[in-house]
Amino acid sequence: MILRKSTKILFMVMICSYSYILFYINKIIQKHPTNLSIFQHYFNNRYFHQSDELQKQITLKLSTSCKEKQNLVFIKCMKCATETMATVIRRFGYTRNLSFVLPVGTHIYLGWPYLMEKIDYRPPSCKNCSTAYNILMEHSIYNRSIMRSLMPKDTVYITSIREPYDRFLSTFHYFKIKDYVVLNETDYVSQYLNDYHKYEAIYKSKTFSEHYCIPRNFSLTENLMAHCLGVPLGFPAGRKSIASYSTEEITRYLQDLDNEFSLVMIVEYFYESLILLRRLMCWKTKDIIFRKVNIGGYRKTDVSNNRQTEQNRQLYKSYSRIDYILYDHFKRALLEKIKQQTPDFFDEVNHFRKVQAEVTEFCDNFYQNKSTKKCISVNQTSWDNAFNYTGEDCKLMYTNLLTAMQNRYDSVMGKLTVLPQSTDRRTC
Repeated sequence: MILRKSTKILFMVMICSYSYILFYINKIIQKHPTNLSIFQHYFNNRYFHQSDELQKQITLKLSTSCKEKQNLVFIKCMKCATETMATVIRRFGYTRNLSFVLPVGTHIYLGWPYLMEKIDYRPPSCKNCSTAYNILMEHSIYNRSIMRSLMPKDTVYITSIREPYDRFLSTFHYFKIKDYVVLNETDYVSQYLNDYHKYEAIYKSKTFSEHYCIPRNFSLTENLMAHCLGVPLGFPAGRKSIASYSTEEITRYLQDLDNEFSLVMIVEYFYESLILLRRLMCWKTKDIIFRKVNIGGYRKTDVSNNRQTEQNRQLYKSYSRIDYILYDHFKRALLEKIKQQTPDFFDEVNHFRKVQAEVTEFCDNFYQNKSTKKCISVNQTSWDNAFNYTGEDCKLMYTNLLTAMQNRYDSVMGKLTVLPQSTDRRTC
């Protein structure tokens, strides 16, 4: 008994000492600009690694005692690695048999790009549960009152955004905008941006009835991230727009979003964002392993001329001002979150990069029948216990889990026959 008490006291002293070190590090880092290389310089400094074993013991103890969070809203901003993130979030919920807010029928959107209504989603499948839904993550427009009426009080809200011009390029090619507005085959991005309003009007016009999942008069290129996050920009017709507000007024508006979202991931800091997500949600390393989905193949031809690219970027910035204000705001917020992490943060990021690479190689070989391995083993670390990644895990990674969840729902509740009433207004 005395030995057990002494052990507890020693452990508490270790934690207090460790907390003081973190406080001291944070004070130092606050004097420097938000630059990741500077963070790494301090976090990897030998002085802070003199007690590596102590740090590992405390970190593992804290991470393994943390209670897993399961209630989550993930707002999918179009072409911001959201389908890649879907391989993480859908798998997390599917393997735990959690309740998702699912689109009706075989639809893939929850009313997007309109605000979600009851006709857009299925009733909960768990009639006697204390919580009707656990996860909302299919394409929808963020709205505080709508989503808080559906989700538990302890729901964590996250999203993912991207450098706006890069997002524009990805959207431009994925939705084949060039083909709709008939641009020339050489330097069509510059052509589009140099006569932006002309080509936007053509694309949004009634002439094109074959838009893929996109309603008429809706812009895929202008301030789309802000629209997905519920910023009022005049769509649909009659809705308020803050497009003409000053930068200061828009920033104040974004502060509300900042307060409502626990994490805004940045694609350019994808691995760092995933580790922040893991720590925020108390998930395991295995939970955040991902598969890249919908990766564009346009870059080799469209970013070869650096000068032209920069000119196009500046042009686009003038057309999508609010997305740039939003991106700059949340990029600063993400870097601030990184500053506040424990000194081993970048060690965990680098470790996860290696694990992700090993799993990707294993799963690729598994699917091509090039591997005789049945699994790969990941050793215990400061942040997690040891685990195996098997061929069955790979199969799950490659499964269309939205369809699987809809089929699971149908097997429990029966197929719903009521679909969105206004096919003109509703999309996919």
